[in-house]
Amino acid sequence: MPNLHRLVLAAVAVAAAASLPLSAQNSPKTVAVRIQTSLPGGSFWVDGTEYQTSAQFVWAEGTKHILEVRKALQINWLCDARWRFQGWTLLNGQILEGSSPVQIYTTDPEKNSLVANFQLEYRLDVSVNGDAVDTSEACLDEQDPMNQPAPKPPLPPNPAGFVQTTSGAFRPVREAHECLSTSGWAWMAANSTVTLNAVPYPGFAFAGWMGQTQHPGTYMGQVVMTGPRQILARFVDARRVTFLTAPVAGLSVVVDREIVRTRAPDSDCLITNRLPGTPAYPPGLVPGVYA
Repeated sequence: MPNLHRLVLAAVAVAAAASLPLSAQNSPKTVAVRIQTSLPGGSFWVDGTEYQTSAQFVWAEGTKHILEVRKALQINWLCDARWRFQGWTLLNGQILEGSSPVQIYTTDPEKNSLVANFQLEYRLDVSVNGDAVDTSEACLDEQDPMNQPAPKPPLPPNPAGFVQTTSGAFRPVREAHECLSTSGWAWMAANSTVTLNAVPYPGFAFAGWMGQTQHPGTYMGQVVMTGPRQILARFVDARRVTFLTAPVAGLSVVVDREIVRTRAPDSDCLITNRLPGTPAYPPGLVPGVYA
């Protein structure tokens, strides 16, 4: 009797399977697929439809789909942040074939989480002594040859001073890339540190930085790019200052953490108190060698 019971159950199971529609018996396995960007805000296209930040799909295993990043450089509406495409990877970090922005993806349950990788950049504006910063070109895609600005005549340098920088990417483009003789702006990688060094011309003095900088009262300022930044380098008219020591003349004093040699008896020539336009050293004086 037990054997007969098992035979009846097997026959019922076969009959039930046979009663299913042929399409249900042969339907492929479905796979849940997630596609996302490495940073919030980036956009991508899937089978001709645009998505932003992330999207989820349910596809039949083995089907093919087109993944695209149609703009390798994406800029926000304020033109002070942008995303630069770096390539496609799986969520585990495995790089997909090449770095092409267009990928033909075959649905695979072992590869069901894909990432479009972007590098985030913020705009840094540096104003030299209050000169306006021309950001009219910030919204342009520098990688689009059909969307380039017309050449502009160079702006006259600010007469009070300039700002040295380790970056050569500042706009407007200038002859000396490391010298901001006029106000300018540049794209910087998020969380990077940018060093700026203020240099006054003779007759002017540096009065400090305004904006989100470290060490705002020193010539050398540092900007941490955790977001868009606007920095102002302030210069003012300088006044000649001479230091004297008494009762002993010619001693050294510390000014702004620097050792300054004061005027010695019968001497009127010092590196630190020369007038603008005069020689850096008195005749016969060798730098670093003192009588």
